[in-house]
Amino acid sequence: MTEVQMVAGLVAAVIGVLGYVPYLMGIVQGAVRPNPVSWMIWALLGVVSLAGQIDGRAGLAAAVTAVTTAGCALITVLGLKGTSLRSSWSALSRTDRACLAGALVALALLVTLRDPATAVILSNAVGVIGFIPTVGKVLQDPRGEGISVYAAAAVKFLLAIVAVQEWSVTTWLYPALCSVEEIAMVTIILIARHRTSGKPRESVLSDELHKTLRGCSQGMAKP
Repeated sequence: MTEVQMVAGLVAAVIGVLGYVPYLMGIVQGAVRPNPVSWMIWALLGVVSLAGQIDGRAGLAAAVTAVTTAGCALITVLGLKGTSLRSSWSALSRTDRACLAGALVALALLVTLRDPATAVILSNAVGVIGFIPTVGKVLQDPRGEGISVYAAAAVKFLLAIVAVQEWSVTTWLYPALCSVEEIAMVTIILIARHRTSGKPRESVLSDELHKTLRGCSQGMAKP
Protein backbone atom coordinates (compact mmCIF):
# COMPACT_ATOMS: atom_id res chain seq x y z
CA MET A 1 0.00 0.00 0.00
CA THR A 2 1.38 3.40 -0.98
CA GLU A 3 1.33 6.48 1.23
CA VAL A 4 -1.24 8.12 -1.05
CA GLN A 5 -3.57 5.14 -0.74
CA MET A 6 -3.21 5.12 3.05
CA VAL A 7 -3.94 8.84 3.40
CA ALA A 8 -6.87 8.65 0.99
CA GLY A 9 -8.38 5.73 2.90
CA LEU A 10 -8.00 7.37 6.31
CA VAL A 11 -9.37 10.72 5.14
CA ALA A 12 -12.29 8.97 3.44
CA ALA A 13 -13.16 7.08 6.64
CA VAL A 14 -13.05 10.29 8.71
CA ILE A 15 -15.22 12.16 6.19
CA GLY A 16 -17.62 9.23 6.21
CA VAL A 17 -18.03 9.37 9.99
CA LEU A 18 -18.40 13.17 10.10
CA GLY A 19 -20.91 13.09 7.25
CA TYR A 20 -23.30 11.01 9.33
CA VAL A 21 -23.24 13.38 12.35
CA PRO A 22 -25.66 16.09 11.07
CA TYR A 23 -27.94 13.45 9.57
CA LEU A 24 -28.15 11.40 12.75
CA MET A 25 -28.69 14.52 14.85
CA GLY A 26 -31.46 15.55 12.46
CA ILE A 27 -33.18 12.18 12.94
CA VAL A 28 -33.00 12.46 16.74
CA GLN A 29 -34.35 16.03 16.61
CA GLY A 30 -37.12 15.07 14.19
CA ALA A 31 -35.93 17.34 11.38
CA VAL A 32 -34.77 14.46 9.17
CA ARG A 33 -37.16 11.65 8.29
CA PRO A 34 -35.25 8.89 6.48
CA ASN A 35 -36.89 6.19 4.42
CA PRO A 36 -35.81 3.02 6.28
CA VAL A 37 -36.19 0.83 3.18
CA SER A 38 -33.45 2.72 1.33
CA TRP A 39 -31.05 2.59 4.25
CA MET A 40 -31.75 -1.10 4.90
CA ILE A 41 -31.00 -1.92 1.26
CA TRP A 42 -27.76 0.09 1.36
CA ALA A 43 -26.72 -1.58 4.62
CA LEU A 44 -27.23 -5.05 3.14
CA LEU A 45 -25.40 -4.06 -0.05
CA GLY A 46 -22.57 -2.77 2.13
CA VAL A 47 -22.26 -6.09 3.93
CA VAL A 48 -22.02 -8.02 0.65
CA SER A 49 -19.61 -5.50 -0.88
CA LEU A 50 -17.44 -5.44 2.24
CA ALA A 51 -17.08 -9.22 2.13
CA GLY A 52 -16.02 -9.01 -1.50
CA GLN A 53 -13.54 -6.22 -0.82
CA ILE A 54 -11.94 -8.07 2.08
CA ASP A 55 -11.64 -11.18 -0.05
CA GLY A 56 -10.21 -9.12 -2.92
CA ARG A 57 -7.73 -7.29 -0.67
CA ALA A 58 -9.13 -3.80 -1.22
CA GLY A 59 -7.02 -2.33 1.58
CA LEU A 60 -8.33 0.76 3.39
CA ALA A 61 -11.13 1.04 0.85
CA ALA A 62 -12.76 -1.78 2.82
CA ALA A 63 -12.63 0.40 5.95
CA VAL A 64 -14.66 3.04 4.12
CA THR A 65 -17.23 0.43 3.18
CA ALA A 66 -17.35 -0.76 6.79
CA VAL A 67 -18.05 2.79 8.01
CA THR A 68 -20.75 3.16 5.37
CA THR A 69 -22.38 -0.14 6.28
CA ALA A 70 -22.42 0.70 9.99
CA GLY A 71 -23.85 4.16 9.30
CA CYS A 72 -26.60 2.80 7.07
CA ALA A 73 -27.50 0.16 9.65
CA LEU A 74 -27.69 2.77 12.43
CA ILE A 75 -29.92 5.04 10.35
CA THR A 76 -32.18 2.08 9.57
CA VAL A 77 -32.56 1.33 13.28
CA LEU A 78 -33.25 4.96 14.17
CA GLY A 79 -35.72 5.24 11.30
CA LEU A 80 -37.66 2.25 12.66
CA LYS A 81 -37.32 3.21 16.34
CA GLY A 82 -40.55 3.20 18.28
CA THR A 83 -42.44 1.11 15.73
CA SER A 84 -43.20 -2.59 15.68
CA LEU A 85 -42.21 -4.76 12.75
CA ARG A 86 -45.86 -5.20 11.80
CA SER A 87 -46.66 -1.48 11.86
CA SER A 88 -43.46 -0.66 9.96
CA TRP A 89 -44.39 -3.11 7.22
CA SER A 90 -47.94 -1.75 7.07
CA ALA A 91 -46.61 1.80 6.70
CA LEU A 92 -44.57 0.89 3.62
CA SER A 93 -45.93 1.87 0.24
CA ARG A 94 -46.23 -0.62 -2.57
CA THR A 95 -43.17 0.96 -4.16
CA ASP A 96 -41.16 0.51 -0.95
CA ARG A 97 -42.15 -3.14 -0.70
CA ALA A 98 -41.37 -3.81 -4.35
CA CYS A 99 -37.95 -2.15 -4.02
CA LEU A 100 -37.14 -4.14 -0.89
CA ALA A 101 -38.17 -7.43 -2.51
CA GLY A 102 -36.26 -6.64 -5.70
CA ALA A 103 -33.12 -5.68 -3.78
CA LEU A 104 -33.24 -8.87 -1.69
CA VAL A 105 -33.51 -11.02 -4.82
CA ALA A 106 -30.64 -9.16 -6.49
CA LEU A 107 -28.48 -9.45 -3.36
CA ALA A 108 -29.17 -13.18 -3.16
CA LEU A 109 -28.03 -13.56 -6.76
CA LEU A 110 -25.00 -11.38 -6.07
CA VAL A 111 -23.94 -13.68 -3.25
CA THR A 112 -24.46 -16.92 -5.18
CA LEU A 113 -23.16 -15.92 -8.63
CA ARG A 114 -19.43 -15.42 -9.12
CA ASP A 115 -19.34 -13.89 -12.60
CA PRO A 116 -17.72 -10.38 -12.47
CA ALA A 117 -19.94 -9.02 -15.25
CA THR A 118 -23.02 -10.17 -13.38
CA ALA A 119 -21.68 -8.59 -10.20
CA VAL A 120 -21.39 -5.24 -12.00
CA ILE A 121 -25.01 -5.38 -13.15
CA LEU A 122 -26.44 -6.59 -9.83
CA SER A 123 -24.47 -4.15 -7.66
CA ASN A 124 -25.59 -1.27 -9.82
CA ALA A 125 -29.18 -2.52 -9.73
CA VAL A 126 -29.27 -2.84 -5.94
CA GLY A 127 -27.77 0.62 -5.45
CA VAL A 128 -30.29 2.23 -7.79
CA ILE A 129 -33.21 0.31 -6.27
CA GLY A 130 -32.18 1.62 -2.86
CA PHE A 131 -32.45 5.21 -4.06
CA ILE A 132 -35.97 4.89 -5.47
CA PRO A 133 -37.86 5.12 -2.12
CA THR A 134 -35.75 8.07 -0.93
CA VAL A 135 -36.04 9.95 -4.24
CA GLY A 136 -39.81 9.57 -4.02
CA LYS A 137 -39.76 10.94 -0.47
CA VAL A 138 -37.49 13.85 -1.44
CA LEU A 139 -39.84 14.92 -4.23
CA GLN A 140 -42.71 15.02 -1.73
CA ASP A 141 -40.80 16.36 1.28
CA PRO A 142 -37.40 17.81 0.27
CA ARG A 143 -36.85 19.42 3.68
CA GLY A 144 -37.30 16.08 5.44
CA GLU A 145 -34.10 14.64 3.93
CA GLY A 146 -30.60 15.70 4.98
CA ILE A 147 -28.11 16.50 2.26
CA SER A 148 -24.83 16.42 4.19
CA VAL A 149 -24.63 12.65 4.38
CA TYR A 150 -24.84 12.31 0.58
CA ALA A 151 -22.37 15.12 -0.14
CA ALA A 152 -19.84 13.67 2.30
CA ALA A 153 -20.42 10.19 0.90
CA ALA A 154 -19.66 11.36 -2.64
CA VAL A 155 -16.26 12.66 -1.52
CA LYS A 156 -15.70 9.62 0.68
CA PHE A 157 -16.28 7.12 -2.13
CA LEU A 158 -14.11 9.02 -4.60
CA LEU A 159 -11.26 8.89 -2.09
CA ALA A 160 -12.01 5.21 -1.46
CA ILE A 161 -11.34 4.48 -5.13
CA VAL A 162 -7.88 6.03 -4.71
CA ALA A 163 -7.33 3.89 -1.61
CA VAL A 164 -8.01 0.57 -3.39
CA GLN A 165 -4.95 -1.63 -2.92
CA GLU A 166 -5.55 -4.31 -5.54
CA TRP A 167 -7.81 -3.45 -8.46
CA SER A 168 -10.57 -5.84 -9.44
CA VAL A 169 -14.30 -5.54 -10.05
CA THR A 170 -15.01 -6.57 -6.45
CA THR A 171 -12.79 -3.84 -4.94
CA TRP A 172 -13.46 -0.69 -7.01
CA LEU A 173 -17.00 -1.23 -8.32
CA TYR A 174 -18.86 -0.49 -5.09
CA PRO A 175 -17.23 2.91 -4.34
CA ALA A 176 -17.38 3.93 -8.00
CA LEU A 177 -21.12 3.29 -8.31
CA CYS A 178 -21.82 4.86 -4.93
CA SER A 179 -19.97 8.07 -5.78
CA VAL A 180 -22.12 8.55 -8.89
CA GLU A 181 -25.32 7.78 -7.01
CA GLU A 182 -24.48 10.14 -4.12
CA ILE A 183 -23.76 13.02 -6.50
CA ALA A 184 -27.08 12.35 -8.22
CA MET A 185 -28.90 12.41 -4.87
CA VAL A 186 -27.32 15.72 -3.85
CA THR A 187 -28.42 17.20 -7.18
CA ILE A 188 -31.98 15.92 -6.78
CA ILE A 189 -32.32 17.31 -3.23
CA LEU A 190 -30.94 20.72 -4.23
CA ILE A 191 -33.29 20.96 -7.21
CA ALA A 192 -36.30 19.89 -5.11
CA ARG A 193 -35.50 22.41 -2.39
CA HIS A 194 -34.88 25.16 -4.90
CA ARG A 195 -38.31 24.60 -6.45
CA THR A 196 -40.12 24.65 -3.10
CA SER A 197 -38.21 27.55 -1.50
CA GLY A 198 -38.04 29.94 -4.42
CA LYS A 199 -34.49 30.89 -3.44
CA PRO A 200 -31.60 31.01 -5.93
CA ARG A 201 -29.70 27.71 -6.17
CA GLU A 202 -26.55 29.40 -4.81
CA SER A 203 -28.48 30.48 -1.70
CA VAL A 204 -29.87 26.97 -1.15
CA LEU A 205 -26.39 25.47 -1.47
CA SER A 206 -24.93 28.06 0.92
CA ASP A 207 -27.64 27.36 3.51
CA GLU A 208 -26.98 23.63 3.35
CA LEU A 209 -23.23 24.15 3.75
CA HIS A 210 -23.73 26.26 6.87
CA LYS A 211 -26.15 23.71 8.35
CA THR A 212 -23.72 20.87 7.66
CA LEU A 213 -20.75 22.66 9.26
CA ARG A 214 -22.87 23.64 12.26
CA GLY A 215 -24.14 20.09 12.70
CA CYS A 216 -20.62 18.62 12.52
CA SER A 217 -19.26 21.14 15.04
CA GLN A 218 -22.13 20.47 17.45
CA GLY A 219 -21.66 16.71 17.14
CA MET A 220 -17.93 16.93 17.76
CA ALA A 221 -18.42 19.25 20.73
CA LYS A 222 -20.59 16.76 22.59
CA PRO A 223 -18.71 14.46 25.03
